Amino acid sequence: METEIWPNLISVASKSGIKLFMVNGRISRQSYESYKKLGGFLSGLLHEFSGFLMQSPEDEERLIALGAERDKCQVVDNIKYDIMRRRISEISAKEVRQELGVDQKEDLIIAGSTRGGEEKFLLEQFVRLRRKYPDLKLIIAPRHLERVPEVEGFIEESGLTYTRRSLIVENFSEIGKDIMILDTMGELSSVYSIGEAAFVGGSLVPKGGQNPLEPVGLGVPTCFGPHMDNFERIVATLKELGLAHQVQDSQGVYEFFDMVLSNEIERPDPTELFQRFGRAAEFSAEQVLKD
Repeated sequence: METEIWPNLISVASKSGIKLFMVNGRISRQSYESYKKLGGFLSGLLHEFSGFLMQSPEDEERLIALGAERDKCQVVDNIKYDIMRRRISEISAKEVRQELGVDQKEDLIIAGSTRGGEEKFLLEQFVRLRRKYPDLKLIIAPRHLERVPEVEGFIEESGLTYTRRSLIVENFSEIGKDIMILDTMGELSSVYSIGEAAFVGGSLVPKGGQNPLEPVGLGVPTCFGPHMDNFERIVATLKELGLAHQVQDSQGVYEFFDMVLSNEIERPDPTELFQRFGRAAEFSAEQVLKD
């Protein structure tokens, strides 16, 4: 899946007569520059594949430039569109709020997969938003959990109260704080569903961004910064369909959240969202398997 190129696995599969396919393939500009340094070694590995199903024409051309055979390559868009269309109706925001001990009427914003260099500025903008929306709460999910203590330090500097998601399981007195740090694995997709709006991290700093399909697919108004190099095709499609907003800095994040909270940007109707996602994908997961 995507760009998982493991030399030993490829070698064993090839010797065993097992066909290899790269599905949902993606080669970012940064990855392309790194792979180029491998030269003929990578080219030899790519020749062992029977086919490549790539997310975009840009991904396809980069892979061919790295040594893949053109007649083995095909652009099939991103099968995650299909996955997210299915997820829209699977997650119950009401149940997620109950699980987290969050009041059903409480307004929340979500900052997901944040990276170093983002949280401090996002917290500054959250403090500004609280002046206008005093009851607003924030859930922040660092991309790497080892950075949770660092994020706690930033929050303490802001003077706001906070808790960790992991503490709520055992101590419900932790409920009701200004900020919740999501310090657990595998919950961000569900947590996005209870947000009035979401910011996708790794995008205000040059880290390539994170996949914005999770919050968008749940009907949550979503923004991200300028550094979305790893998801160029997805970003272009979502912007074209009016399903996401790209901002240039933390001030832009503030303005986006403010517009959502003041109802200038509305949450899309579920039926309309299904229709837009249907137009976003030319191939479903079933069609990829057929190919």
